[in-house]
Amino acid sequence: MREVQIDQIEHGLILAKEIVDSNDKLLLSKGSIIKKEHIKKLIENNISTIYVVDSIDDDVMDSFSIERIEEESLELIQNIIENRIRENGEDNMKTISATAEVIIRDILKNPEIGGCMIDIKRRRGDMYSHMLNTSVLSVIMAIKLGFSEDELRDIAIGAILHDMGICDVSVKFENVEMDRMPAEEKLDYRRHVFKGYEMLKGYKWMTDNAKAIVLSHHERQDGSGYPFHKRGKDIPKVVRLVSICDNFDEMVNGIGYKKKKVHEVVEHFRTTAAYIFDYEMLSKITSNIAWFPTGSVVITNEGETAVIIKQNKGLPDRPIIKIIKDKDGKPVEKEIIKNLIEYLSIFIVDTIEED
Repeated sequence: MREVQIDQIEHGLILAKEIVDSNDKLLLSKGSIIKKEHIKKLIENNISTIYVVDSIDDDVMDSFSIERIEEESLELIQNIIENRIRENGEDNMKTISATAEVIIRDILKNPEIGGCMIDIKRRRGDMYSHMLNTSVLSVIMAIKLGFSEDELRDIAIGAILHDMGICDVSVKFENVEMDRMPAEEKLDYRRHVFKGYEMLKGYKWMTDNAKAIVLSHHERQDGSGYPFHKRGKDIPKVVRLVSICDNFDEMVNGIGYKKKKVHEVVEHFRTTAAYIFDYEMLSKITSNIAWFPTGSVVITNEGETAVIIKQNKGLPDRPIIKIIKDKDGKPVEKEIIKNLIEYLSIFIVDTIEED
């Protein structure tokens, strides 16, 4: 990576590190492609320098990052949920509904969404960004799975609100393994599904499917979930999808789990968790999520350090990489690009993540 002064930033550069403002609020994610409006945003926030990936062509990203969806609604969602939608409840809920429509519209206007890989990056996240991430990822995967327009709307609304009951949970749930907590604390955490549902059940304009997502997103195919230990087809289809996307983002961003890397979560879903979710949906999701998001810095089995510059469709673990350090840790002087579907003996063993 290299450091670039604000007056030298060009359209099309790719961020090597995320950028936050003075309040530690995320402005741009690692792997984002710099646009003119981003430069203006950086200047407004007194950002003087950024770190970018070296010498990569403008067209290297064929994946779709969920951070590309406009997140101006995040503060709105937080304010409404923190107030438990008790003041101006009906109007606030309709605002949430309108936000869901915007998410669907912004995703559908991207023509590449049907065939591209999805980048999921660890965020400086909290519960509200988790709820938004879950909604965006769920809608993207619902489109790929051929859900109807009505189902897309139910998924977007239900996923935005799925953890609203967490506001009344007193135990710490960020970056901890909830299943290892004392029984009393675990029970308090699990009550959030009932608390969220109680807040919403009286809104007649909100569909039963959307409410079911809030109440049942922790149910599992084998009956091991909660609150009712439902199994298989007894769990609505929209709930089955959101439960996978919710659990994926929980594990990446540390909501009720210790934070894990994306490729670790994918491996968990393909092995340990393979049969506790809808297997067809799970297979579709794991085959469409990039194991190593574009812009990630990785280590290969040959000891080289590289940056992910492009994804290969249908091969989430075999991206295109640019070598930035040799096996001795020395920066490489010439550009070395390796497509891992051509270099079959090379594979990625780990990622290097910024603190």
